[in-house]
Amino acid sequence: MFGPLLFIVLRLAPALDVVQHNPTAHFSIVTFGTVIAMALALLVLRGACQHQDGRAFLIGLAFLVIASIFFIHAIATPNVLLNARVLATAWSATLSIALGGLIFAVSGFDLSPSFNNLLFHHARVWLGVWAMIWLAYAMLVLQVLPGAIAKTSLPATSEIASNGSPAPSHDEHDELVASPAAYQAQPGLLVFPALDVGDPRIIVTLVGLAGYTIAIWRYSKLLRRSPSGSGSALLGGIILFSQALLIQLFAPLYSISFWLYHVLEFAGFAAITYGLLLGYRRGEHEFGLIENLLIPSTIAQLRARYSAALNLLVNALQQGVIPEGAQRADLRRHFNLTESQFAVLEEAAAAVAAERQHSQEIELLNARLQRMEVDRQQLTQMIIHDLKNPITAIGGYLDILLMGQLPDDQYELAVAARRSVNGLQGLVSDLLDVERLEDGQFVLQYSEVSISKFLENCAAELEIWSKQEQKPVKVVVSPPVLQLKADQRLLWRVVLNLLSNAIKHTPLGTRITLRACYEMIKAVQIAEHAPSMVIIEVADDGPGIPIEHQAKLFEKFTTLDHPTQGRQVSTGLGLVFCKLAVEAHGGSIEVISASGRGTTFRILLPAEPAASEKT
Repeated sequence: MFGPLLFIVLRLAPALDVVQHNPTAHFSIVTFGTVIAMALALLVLRGACQHQDGRAFLIGLAFLVIASIFFIHAIATPNVLLNARVLATAWSATLSIALGGLIFAVSGFDLSPSFNNLLFHHARVWLGVWAMIWLAYAMLVLQVLPGAIAKTSLPATSEIASNGSPAPSHDEHDELVASPAAYQAQPGLLVFPALDVGDPRIIVTLVGLAGYTIAIWRYSKLLRRSPSGSGSALLGGIILFSQALLIQLFAPLYSISFWLYHVLEFAGFAAITYGLLLGYRRGEHEFGLIENLLIPSTIAQLRARYSAALNLLVNALQQGVIPEGAQRADLRRHFNLTESQFAVLEEAAAAVAAERQHSQEIELLNARLQRMEVDRQQLTQMIIHDLKNPITAIGGYLDILLMGQLPDDQYELAVAARRSVNGLQGLVSDLLDVERLEDGQFVLQYSEVSISKFLENCAAELEIWSKQEQKPVKVVVSPPVLQLKADQRLLWRVVLNLLSNAIKHTPLGTRITLRACYEMIKAVQIAEHAPSMVIIEVADDGPGIPIEHQAKLFEKFTTLDHPTQGRQVSTGLGLVFCKLAVEAHGGSIEVISASGRGTTFRILLPAEPAASEKT
């Protein structure tokens, strides 16, 4: 705020605003400063293009616009290289800083990926367009306008002024214009008009100040979001440019305030350049903006050290510890971390350590589960083999009893016992076959199956039981000559499992239907040459299965028995076996049911096995 305060003091006390008339010093200082600024601008633009940094590109473009137009302000200094260029000097100062403010305002916003790509995809085009605009502006203010104004301001055919006194030459004219003391003495001379409400420079200044206001607001938000020394320097540079724009509008020629706005402008260049350098050194910006072009060896060294520090931090977090001593100081230096940020890292390390401990515990539990699975399989195999022989013997004894002459009551008991033995034999077979099917060790033995006869035999197998339960089984096959190639023994057990479930888990008087069809599946063939399919259904009109329970039916040891729905319990392996057996044939099985609407188990099998499945 030193610049605006000094300017206010000078305006309140005009006697202090001493005129230091030195065109040569103005030309030399400003020309040298703008050339350096343009070089910095080109370096920033090149680095930004290399690393696709849109904000750095716009900052470099603002540098280039301000420096290039201000260069015209310098070379148009009266009575050094050119004469009668007061308009070029005055307008270039205002226009350069104002245009820079607009570009700084755009750079303060978060650039979208599409806009960022647009910048760099046409970067050379933008620079070429600006070069053409700059050349056109230079031609206009250095050649066209001075000649036109000279024709209207100085006599063309006489060297005598209208008041009878000799007209000044161009050199004399510029010398007088360059001297504020000559303004009142020579009222007829060409000077830049005094500021009034309608002055175009006021409008340009206000537009530029609006741009700087937006830029200051945006960079202040960025600085609050991510505090850094480089961000403070960038914001300070933008503020300095805005002050220079405001002061130049009111500064008398070659006065202290006139030199003040030049100082503020070059201080703005220095602050922003320092911000980019500082941001790079502390890792707050992408690598390789200016320094990548000036000190590549230092860049390589810093990258190596930064990479080593980053690896150290990652390893520390992975191990759940925070480095101490020299390592801690190295991390703080490279990442600019405060103690509070280190506290956050310690919490993160503790979380990583806890996660590692949990992972180890999970791995240990997983190993135990795998061991338990192996033990379970071994126990299952042992139980299967230990049960199979005595169950077979008991079944044989019962068959001998049933062959003899038994009283009716004893005969019924023997039949019930035989049915129970059959159930145990089915359970043992299911356990053994489920293990084989899951391991892919079960080899199917395909044969031609007449579906009509096959289903009638299945119904006859359980006829006595179904009559005792008052649950008649009806067989419906269409067409009657329907054929299927399958492992008949395995398919027999699948259908008997489904049929026995329908008998066990439905109340007395339930009607059960075994049906098969061929024509229905033709309409849903996937392709013209897809294999023909056969549908086998086991349906009942019992209480049905709730929808929320149907997803669990084909899981191991799942039982959904309910006192009001069935009269016997289930082992929970039958449907698992059915699913594996059907899928081994290349088919599928599904359940269609709802509470109070009966249950239908539908088996979908290919009429001909795939070539890879034939044995």
